[in-house]
Amino acid sequence: MDRAFFQELLQKHRDRVFSHARYVLHNREDAEDVAQEVFVKLWEHGREVDPGKTEAWIMRVTHNACIDCCRRRSRNRKGEDRLRFDSPEAGLNCDDPAVLYELNETQRALLSAMDALPASVRSLILMHYFRDMPMEQIGETVGMTPNAVKVAVHRGRKLLRKALLARGKAVQERKVP
Repeated sequence: MDRAFFQELLQKHRDRVFSHARYVLHNREDAEDVAQEVFVKLWEHGREVDPGKTEAWIMRVTHNACIDCCRRRSRNRKGEDRLRFDSPEAGLNCDDPAVLYELNETQRALLSAMDALPASVRSLILMHYFRDMPMEQIGETVGMTPNAVKVAVHRGRKLLRKALLARGKAVQERKVP
């Protein structure tokens, strides 16, 4: 791959790749590793990618790398990253106090509920709602039909709703003496 073209792609997509990985993984170091892995693959396989579909290819590789990272975590930690609803920061795994302070209760609840989703579904929801990607582009990115993406996003919303309701009940039970 041409070095200048690679640099252009890196500048254009690095923030998107990192932020997507950060949202999915909730861990800065893992997100950095995923971003590096994505751009190494782009360097190695960039000539094979259709120039008109570069963004979709990059997001597909990011999506798959995030899922692989979650699988490695679950094998290595054996349940250590399980979601807990007993603290406001449950599931955030964020060590930056400034970030936690800025998040309001609704945002914390939503991010905690997002942890209840499988990484693949969480990634689809992030692409659709946080990145405003159309279903067709998401499908192209992850190798699914647009209808399959719609179904997965719909099911993900149901799981989010269920997790938010469970969190709301847990909070109410703690407040009632």
